[in-house]
Amino acid sequence: MKITILIISAIFSLGLFAQYKISKSTNETEKPNYKLVKKFETFEIRKYPKLLLASTSVNSDNYKGKSNNGFRTIAAYIFGGNNEQEAISMTSPVLMTVGDSEEMSFIMPSKYSLENIPTPNDSNVILNYQPEKTVAVISFGGFANDKKIELYTIALKGLLKKENITHNEEIVFQGYNPPFEFFNRHNEIAITVLNYE
Repeated sequence: MKITILIISAIFSLGLFAQYKISKSTNETEKPNYKLVKKFETFEIRKYPKLLLASTSVNSDNYKGKSNNGFRTIAAYIFGGNNEQEAISMTSPVLMTVGDSEEMSFIMPSKYSLENIPTPNDSNVILNYQPEKTVAVISFGGFANDKKIELYTIALKGLLKKENITHNEEIVFQGYNPPFEFFNRHNEIAITVLNYE
């Protein structure tokens, strides 16, 4: 019995240590530098610079399927599936558009441009610039799913209406954690706002 308890304790301790290391790595991952334009009680307005993205279309009827398929495709590119066989550092957040034409995107590290970034081997991975834009962002924790994405999108739209902030229907889910990180998960819904300074 004592041996069993010791084994369970050792496994639990290793698990906690692994989560600590994963969390530390997530915190150190490069993120885009945005300007905080205004902070409201439950959401904020941010201005993002032009960003270089590696994107792919996602075809599935649910968030999990889209996320898995898109992540695998772009991960293959940054893990060496390119003309230089170069490993490209992971950044965060991972972006996934919500709506009629859905795609997943990884933000490329700031040292790259379209002129010097390796070319994907897979034609389903497209490199392009996301132009500078201003977005409203609401955050939520835990693991993302279709219901949470829908609820927080509705909530953010309601908050923007209350504040008389106009927006378009460009909605993006932003995920900051790898799938095997269980604690302190951070997710966001971002909606592009119009004529906001």
